[in-house]
Amino acid sequence: MWQHALEEIDKQNNKCMESMYKTPNKKLDNQKKQTQKQSQTTQRSKNNTETTKQPRIINLTEIKLNQEQKQLLELGPNYAIERNASLSMEELIIDTENAIRKLKPTEKNIYRYLATKKIKGIQESNMHNIKHKRQQCTINKLKGILKQNNSTIIEADKSKAIVIINKDDLDQKIKAFIKQNNILKMNKDPTDKFKKQIQKTMAQCTGIIDKRKHKYIINMKPSTPQLKAHIKHIKKICQLDQ
Repeated sequence: MWQHALEEIDKQNNKCMESMYKTPNKKLDNQKKQTQKQSQTTQRSKNNTETTKQPRIINLTEIKLNQEQKQLLELGPNYAIERNASLSMEELIIDTENAIRKLKPTEKNIYRYLATKKIKGIQESNMHNIKHKRQQCTINKLKGILKQNNSTIIEADKSKAIVIINKDDLDQKIKAFIKQNNILKMNKDPTDKFKKQIQKTMAQCTGIIDKRKHKYIINMKPSTPQLKAHIKHIKKICQLDQ
């Protein structure tokens, strides 16, 4: 009797569970199908972008770059060349020694030995890093070439490309952008005035903002943003974008 009752209870439980999980299972299946479709579309778009890939270097001057210079510039504006450790080694040693002196007398020699070993490792690794030294030499040569040709390098707008452009042409584009957008030059920077107004307003709003939190909200040294020129390069038509 109890066996039949337990079997019936199990059947009812299974039915309830199936009905409860029927809708979530459908949602999961639909979600899987959507993700598969999205992955397929992203792969297609990736393939399309690879076929219509924009150049990483846009040269608007008559400067001729060799292959090594092109490869270095194609790494992009965010690529960082390793700095020569010898330039900051003295400062590193002094800071390390000052930190060790604050330790317990029994721990000083141990950490001094470990620090010396680590600093020697940094010196040796930097000495053998020929790639970054060669890249730095290439950068120095590029700076000289740009200076001779009165040119500069700036970032392209909405792209990872960099633009080589004559400084006079860039100045003309900036002036044209300022004129087209009716930008007027101010005789005095109003940042300090606005800062004082904000401080005065916050001092009056004691019931809204706690006085002890003012220092965390107010920017003590505000500065106006600088105009940073980016070149918009579309179908060989160049224009300036802020």
